[in-house]
Amino acid sequence: MRVILFITLLLAGRMAVGQTTRVAGRVTDEKGQPLAGVSIVVSGTVSGTITNLNGHYSLTVKLPPPITLVFSMIGFSKQQVVVEVAEQDNLDIVLKEEPLVLGQEIVVSASRVEQSILESPVSVEKMGVLAIGNVASDSYYKSIANLKGVDMTTSSINFQVFNARGFNSTGNTRFVQLIDGMDTQAPALNFPIGNLTGPSDLDLESIEFIPGASSALYGPNAFNGMLLITSRNPFEYQGLSAYYKQGFNHFGNSNLNSLDPLLNPGNQSLGPGSVQPMFEGSLRYARAFNNKFAFKVNFTFSKATDWYGTSLNDRNYLSQPAGLDFNPGADRLHAYGDEVALSLGLLAANPAFNALAAQLELDAGQLPNVVVSRTPYAEEYLVDYNAKNLKGSAGLYYRLNNKLELSYNYIAGFGTTVYTGVQRYSLANFNIQQHKLELRSPDFFVRAYGTFENSGDSYIADLTGIMVNDAWQDNETWFGIYGLTYLLATQSGSGPQLAHTLARNAADQGRFEPGSAEFEEAKRQARSQVVPNGSRFADQSQMFHLEGQYDLSKQLGFMELLTGASYRLYRLRSNGTIFADTPGNPITISEYGAFVQGGKALLHNKLKLLASLRFDKNENFRGQLSPRLSAVVKPARDHNIRLSFQTGFRNPTTQGQHIDLNVVAARLIGGLDYYRQKYNIFENAYSARSVEAFIDAVAATGDPLQIGNPEILGLLEPVTGAPELKPEKVTSYEVGYKSLINNRL
Repeated sequence: MRVILFITLLLAGRMAVGQTTRVAGRVTDEKGQPLAGVSIVVSGTVSGTITNLNGHYSLTVKLPPPITLVFSMIGFSKQQVVVEVAEQDNLDIVLKEEPLVLGQEIVVSASRVEQSILESPVSVEKMGVLAIGNVASDSYYKSIANLKGVDMTTSSINFQVFNARGFNSTGNTRFVQLIDGMDTQAPALNFPIGNLTGPSDLDLESIEFIPGASSALYGPNAFNGMLLITSRNPFEYQGLSAYYKQGFNHFGNSNLNSLDPLLNPGNQSLGPGSVQPMFEGSLRYARAFNNKFAFKVNFTFSKATDWYGTSLNDRNYLSQPAGLDFNPGADRLHAYGDEVALSLGLLAANPAFNALAAQLELDAGQLPNVVVSRTPYAEEYLVDYNAKNLKGSAGLYYRLNNKLELSYNYIAGFGTTVYTGVQRYSLANFNIQQHKLELRSPDFFVRAYGTFENSGDSYIADLTGIMVNDAWQDNETWFGIYGLTYLLATQSGSGPQLAHTLARNAADQGRFEPGSAEFEEAKRQARSQVVPNGSRFADQSQMFHLEGQYDLSKQLGFMELLTGASYRLYRLRSNGTIFADTPGNPITISEYGAFVQGGKALLHNKLKLLASLRFDKNENFRGQLSPRLSAVVKPARDHNIRLSFQTGFRNPTTQGQHIDLNVVAARLIGGLDYYRQKYNIFENAYSARSVEAFIDAVAATGDPLQIGNPEILGLLEPVTGAPELKPEKVTSYEVGYKSLINNRL
């Protein structure tokens, strides 16, 4: 009897699993016109479809009836229909047109689960499909700057960086940008690279922005803001679409003026010289088959003439010597090579220079204590302004059953752009690629992805200018000619201003002219060799990420409970051009974290309490706890008062930890103890301010032997230590009120 009963129950279970429900019909508006693209979803599952051009749909799911279908389309009221039979044809639906009601948007970024934007426990801004389609800028990404609390820094025509609630930066390492759950930071930079790999307007579904700390849910670097970009699912958005945009830039005075007595004495115009064309074209195709398999592909290409760097403003203007109409030691903003400078008085400490001066019956001690910099080259001769961006993506989606969807996504961005950081970087043929595998259901997801960076032919513009100068004449020879000529001029009765002019003209005799064959060859040589022998990077750093999340709310019933965990591994592979890695021996950094979030609605949903706690650990730093507490009070319908306590933290960047870069004038080293010990940086270490005072004092004497003068040596201030490198933290409190007034405001 037990065996028979077991077999009966097993067969019944298999019959139940094997049961299906098939529904077909047509969706129209109130005037009887067919509606294409209406989303039809089986409530509580990942199963669904969309209507075709004639408004028809057909859906088969492996679920026994009854099932609930949700019909929705922007601009129309949502409608739910219960299907109680296994097969139903002619289930025709009429959707009523409905004006867009404010406050009904659904967001997921605030608590990592779907909720009304009005009931969000923290500030959140959203751009949906309609808002994205109506942006006034040439791309949706630039329009994000119009969201409340967003500042945008434009490093290049195709490279924008966002900042929120903090100091502005051209590379914001305190901001997280996620595209379909993938962090878009470049592993060697640790900040998002704009929209160089992001979806095009055709594939974009929504944008959500949270200003402020979000580490309790999103971990490290969600310090002062995060951006969540979601692309379109091919099951819901099918078909072929394309666009082409044509525009122009450099209107008006496209040749900008920047007066400089050395590089531009006649105040000649700088820049492209005329209006320049710019364009972008994009193509998207998506197709679904039998509600089981779907795919999508995207391609976008843009090209434009970038903004020229034309400012010749002197960053050392405060050190201009009295009595001179110009600064011999100028360091111009958009000119490179003048970063190399020397105090003329120090030439007297050089035995070889003294010997030459003595042969000419000159007194090296008469050289003034004035800083002189090498003659630079204007940026337009060193930087590639041909901005371009080719990006593509492909996605494969397979529904294992009504609850599970497996997907693979590939994203790649290639391009040339300009980035401004501590130095000016020309990112030539730079590319980033990402691969993602994800398993998702209504209650959980598990995703793994990798980010692969390749610096291509990217180089440092500042260093290129320095190396072109060096290729023509080394620094010792150039400054020697300058100093001897200055002494000859002053001995002949010339004043300091004329003496400096004659000295520079003599030192620059035979210098490579911009655009000449010699100049171009020297530039090519500098850009073809990697740092420190050249100005090119050879970075191929990688980042691997694994994370999962589970919503236990349905199982518990009496409260909301969400939990998740993540693991991340950086592999720094710069071939020694940025980090201290060597070929085949990358530097690795691992970090992991986990969070839990609980919520409870009280007082007949008039009060919603939410608490989150996350723990993160980077292998180089102590673990970090990030709590968040919030309360949303709903005194009346569409009126919400929120109170929140939030925390955020940022781990030191990969460069902050491990950079080991020789930039000719200095060596940049990471803040970890390993590098302090490797270079014994506190042995004979002195503050920069005291070193400058020491140099000035020695140069003022005109006697190289005074370098050992105890009184002058006493000016040096020893540096015996530095603060410990550790994560940066922030705590924020927020009180807000959000309501909907007459469905309009």
